[in-house]
Amino acid sequence: VGQPVAAVAAPTAEQAHRAAGRVQVDYEPLPAVIGTGEARRPGAPQLYPTTEARDGAPAYGEAPTPPAPWSGNVRGPGVVSRRGATAVDRLRRAHRNEDPLLVAQEYTTAAQVHSALEPHAALARWEQDGSLSLEVSTQTVRKVVTKAAAHWGLAPGQVHVRAAHVGGGFGAKQGLTTDVVAAGELARVAGAAVQVRLSRSEELIDGGHRPG
Repeated sequence: VGQPVAAVAAPTAEQAHRAAGRVQVDYEPLPAVIGTGEARRPGAPQLYPTTEARDGAPAYGEAPTPPAPWSGNVRGPGVVSRRGATAVDRLRRAHRNEDPLLVAQEYTTAAQVHSALEPHAALARWEQDGSLSLEVSTQTVRKVVTKAAAHWGLAPGQVHVRAAHVGGGFGAKQGLTTDVVAAGELARVAGAAVQVRLSRSEELIDGGHRPG
């Protein structure tokens, strides 16, 4: 539970923790929906009411999310298939006809936390020529280059990413993760190299997970 809202940098970790403790955030309370049953109720508050909000809604895992329609707070059905629409039509027809060969069942699992031995970590440094150097624990070097270039308005050739080793990732260390964004932004403001490394508790909050 939780989302990153701010980042601070300091010469030492102790100073950074003290500075982070002095950050004050003003929140606007919004209607909450707890649980799938409440989310499906008629008149339930819409968590993602616009197309832009739905495009940014969290996915169920690290794999690409298949396209699917929205109905209120419910997204789906989604089908990973070359002929997805045909598959959905056949399933709906079988349901209407009470086809004895159709088996429908709902399964749930507990949330899975990636919790790699090595936490998310990034070291960012802006060079004198305006390029960005990143040392990152990542599974996808090329994706980091592409997304970092788009985020900071750079050409891909201006982003240099180095990933010597990865101490586990399991799909959670892909693309422009929050540690990379925080390191890059803070390094630009400070005019110095900045390292961001998630603690174990932060890894459990923002290190990636698969909802149950």
